[in-house]
Amino acid sequence: MQQVNLSNNNLGETGGLAFAEALAQWTCRVKTVNLSNNRLGPRGGKAVAEAIITEFSVTDVDLSNNLLTGLDKFGNGKYTRMATELISDCVAETNLTSISLADNALRSADAESLGEDLMNCKTLTHMDLSSNQLCNLDALGRGVQDVTGLKLLSLGIGKSSVTSLNLSSNYLGVDGAVEVSVAVGNDILRLIDLSNTALCGINWKREGEYAKKGIVSVSLAIVDNDVIEYINLADNFLREPGAKAVALALSRSQCLLSIDLHGNNNLGQEGGMAIVNGIASSPSLMACSLNASHIGTVAKQKLLEAVQRREGFDLQL
Repeated sequence: MQQVNLSNNNLGETGGLAFAEALAQWTCRVKTVNLSNNRLGPRGGKAVAEAIITEFSVTDVDLSNNLLTGLDKFGNGKYTRMATELISDCVAETNLTSISLADNALRSADAESLGEDLMNCKTLTHMDLSSNQLCNLDALGRGVQDVTGLKLLSLGIGKSSVTSLNLSSNYLGVDGAVEVSVAVGNDILRLIDLSNTALCGINWKREGEYAKKGIVSVSLAIVDNDVIEYINLADNFLREPGAKAVALALSRSQCLLSIDLHGNNNLGQEGGMAIVNGIASSPSLMACSLNASHIGTVAKQKLLEAVQRREGFDLQL
C-alpha cells in the first residue's frame, strides 16, 4: 500500500491521533497521504507530523483545511503553533517532495517557521500555502499586517529545492508583494500562483488604496528569474500601471511560457494595449488567459493578430 486517501471523512482530532499511531506502526512503505478536510485540529495535526517524521517513506502529504492552527477561516477559535512548528520540521527532516497546508489559517509566525526550515530542505519541490493569512490579514485585508514571516519564507524558498509555490488567496498587499518578489526572482521557482493576493492593495470587493509598487517588484522579479515557466496573477485588480509593469516583464523574460491574467477587469485601453505589445514582443510566451479582463475591442483585435503568428499559442479571452 503506497497511497492512503482519507480526505473528507471528518476524522477530527481522535481520528487524526488514531491514524498517526497506525502510520508510525505500519511496515509497508506509504508514500502518499491525503488527509484533507478532516478537522484534525492542532493535536491531530501534530500527531500526524510526528508520524511522518518517524515514517520516512512518506513523500506527498495533503493536510489542507484541517484547522491546524486552531482557527477557522473566519478567525474563530484559539490560535496555536502546536502543529505547525512540527510540520515545519517535517519539511527539513523528512523526504517530503510535496505538501499542502492550504486553508488552515496559517499566520506570519507559521510562515517564519517554514522559511527557517526550508533553508535546510533539499527534497521538497511543491508547496501549497493558499487560502491562509500569511501576513496576519483576512481575505479583505483586515487586521494588523506583519510581513516578517513572508520575508523569511521568501528567503527560505530561495535556498530550498521548491520549484512550485501556491500563495493564492492570501492577502499579501503591496508590502507583501514586495517581499514575495524576492522568492519570485530566484532561479528556483518555475511555477508560481499569486492569484487573488491583493498585489496592488485592492481586495476582491475592490476596496483599498491602490499602489503599483508591489506588482512592479513582482514584474521585475519575473525578468530576473531564468527558469520561470508559469505565473498566475489573476484577480489582482492590476489597473493600467500594473498592466504596463507586467507587459514589460513579458517582453523581457526569456523563459516564461504561460501567464494567467484573468479577472483583472480594470486594465483599461492603454493597459490592454500594453499587455498586447508585451505578448507580441515576448520571446517565449505560448499561453495567456485574459478572461474577464476587458482589454477593449481594438486591443483584442491586435492581440488576435499577434498570436496568429505563433503556432500553438493558447489564448483565452
